[in-house]
Amino acid sequence: MYAFGPVPSRRLGRSLGMSNVPAKHCSYSCIYCQLGGGYKTSCARQEFGSPDEIVREVEACLERALRSGEQIDYPTFVTDGEPTSDANLGRMIRRFNDTGVGTAVIANEVCG
Repeated sequence: MYAFGPVPSRRLGRSLGMSNVPAKHCSYSCIYCQLGGGYKTSCARQEFGSPDEIVREVEACLERALRSGEQIDYPTFVTDGEPTSDANLGRMIRRFNDTGVGTAVIANEVCG
């Protein structure tokens, strides 16, 4: 599952979450992390999944939410790891921007 929500966000209103990297694949291993220890720490960018598949699932989730009358302010890349470590992140953001939907990325640092 790549998409979830929409969920309330303090900064972004109603956010449709997008998870594009595996859990605990992060550039840091923060002691305060809500996921606990055991991270695969790396800042090497790599491909984690098919950008087309992720975008299709998110678009379907967006359509379902809008059909049911739910407001979505931002599709947001927010994962149980570091979203910027995905080599295809820019490609996915461009796909959403081409549709006129703004996109947010919540990250702890920009890998690369």
